[in-house]
Amino acid sequence: VSLCGAESGVGGNRRVPGGPHDPLVSVMAVKDEKDNVRGIFVNYTLHPTFIHEWSNVCTADYPCYLRMQLEEMEPGAVVGFAQGASGNQSSRYYRQGESYDEAERVGRILGKAAHSALEKMEWNNDIDIAVANSELPFDEELDNTVPELS
Repeated sequence: VSLCGAESGVGGNRRVPGGPHDPLVSVMAVKDEKDNVRGIFVNYTLHPTFIHEWSNVCTADYPCYLRMQLEEMEPGAVVGFAQGASGNQSSRYYRQGESYDEAERVGRILGKAAHSALEKMEWNNDIDIAVANSELPFDEELDNTVPELS
């Protein structure tokens, strides 16, 4: 993990300036047998709202630029991103505007923070990988409230 948030001018609590926020940039990565980084997965808790309601296009906002930054620093790596539980995590009090330039500024800051975590990683060739799932029972009463599709 690395840290990036209000102290980096990126984002923080959307309701209370300086309030509780999650600054963790969590990173998982995979290298090939030649020691090249082949995959990077980043998780960060921040609403992608630099390109706001004024825009009439579909955009990846800051995660696009985070990905670009990492791909420039680790050519050949596939980069994935997951937005953490962003309930009150926003750029509201920390952004310098609502624009593509600002989305790029923040995305690149986060990309560099993720790369910093990558550089500090302890790599291991002996990792158990497992998959788990669970099912939630569907209440029959709720099932009757779903309208039929025609």
